[in-house]
This record gives sequence, C-alpha cells and structure tokens, in this order.
Amino acid sequence: MKKTLLSFLLIGFLVLSYSYSFAQKIGYVDLNYILNKSKIGQKYTSQLKPKLKKAEQQIRSIEVKLKKLNNELNSSLLSKEVKQQKFTEYRNLLQKRQEIFMKFQKEKMKAEQTLLKKIGGVIKEYAEKNKFDLILTGNFQNGVLFIGDKINITKDVLNYINKKLK
Repeated sequence: MKKTLLSFLLIGFLVLSYSYSFAQKIGYVDLNYILNKSKIGQKYTSQLKPKLKKAEQQIRSIEVKLKKLNNELNSSLLSKEVKQQKFTEYRNLLQKRQEIFMKFQKEKMKAEQTLLKKIGGVIKEYAEKNKFDLILTGNFQNGVLFIGDKINITKDVLNYINKKLK
C-alpha cells in the first residue's frame, strides 16, 4: 500500500515538474485598442477622415438626386420614353454611389493592412525582446471571454509601439 502511494506521488511529482518545465509565456493584445489609441493609429485615422468626408458628401449628393428621380419615376405624367431615361439615370446613379463607397472601402482596407503590418512587426519585436512564446489578439466577438490582468499586455505594447513608430 505504501509502495503504491509512494509510486503515485512520485509519478505525480514527475508529471508536474515535466509540465512546469514547458510552461510558456503568453500575452494578450487588444488590437482595436492599439489601433485607436496608438499615435500611428491616430495618424492613419486622421489621414482617412478627409477621404471619408469627401465620399460621404458625394454619396449624399447622389442620394438627393436619387430621391428626386424616384419621385419623378412615380409620377404618371411622364411618357414611357422619359421614364426609361429617368430609370437609366437612376440605375447609373445607384452604380456610381456603390463605386464611391467601394473605392473608399478599398482605400481604408489598404491603409489598415499597412498599419497592421507595421504594428504586427513591432508586436513581434516586443514578443521576442520580452521572451513571449505566444501573443493572442481578439475580443468578445472572436471568442475571448476573459483575459486576466497577468497576460493582458495591451498597454505595455501600446507604449512600445508609440516609442517605435512615431
């Protein structure tokens, strides 16, 4: 009995010491926080604002024209040919509105990808410098339900990024 108990204790000790020797240093970074609060993220946002404002103005102008055309198309006073012309104009304006939106989205995505590459490189550098084995990113939408304060390194990474990327 004593031998069995001693054997279990010895095996348990070996398993625990073996698993402890492979302990990893893990960190978590909230990328949305980094993108919104870092100096470089704010710079990219300020560069996109005028483009967004221009796209919004163009879209609003088109929507006013679309509303006017829609009212005209609902009128029974127009001839068939005129209605066809108005309908074609309406479709073209819808397409133009979509193109403006897509152009802005494409520019925004390109800027975000460039920013994420820069930030990702600095986070990797931070991880190597601080001997992290794994750095996770995400939020509640990505399946992360809880992040303990010990592994949440977002603010430290933010400070590091602000020093590295000015």
